[in-house]
Amino acid sequence: MIDIKELRVGNYVYINNRIVKVEVEDLVELKAACRYGRDTEFLRPVLLSPATLQKIGFSRVCETTSGDLYSKGDIYVKVVGNAVSLYIVDLGTACGESFSYLHQLQNVLSSLYHVELTLE
Repeated sequence: MIDIKELRVGNYVYINNRIVKVEVEDLVELKAACRYGRDTEFLRPVLLSPATLQKIGFSRVCETTSGDLYSKGDIYVKVVGNAVSLYIVDLGTACGESFSYLHQLQNVLSSLYHVELTLE
């Protein structure tokens, strides 16, 4: 289940078992469903995985026993198990909290780098 407050236009989520890009109309409908207590079980987050990262344009640049490093341009993320975190290459360290879902990564990259991710 996704907290509706985490979603913004452009996020990718599962709606009725199909990956869709959230549009303004979707947000209006989802907020109304929550407000009136209707079921929102049809909405699920997209789990981040190496395959998902590759679909949004990241490529693996380094594989180690402590996790894999992926990059898209100047943006690096480190995958350790089921957790993904932004990675500062110069410092050799993860930055901030890790996350597990595509919409979370989209929101962080949009806020910090003004980058919009798209599924290929």
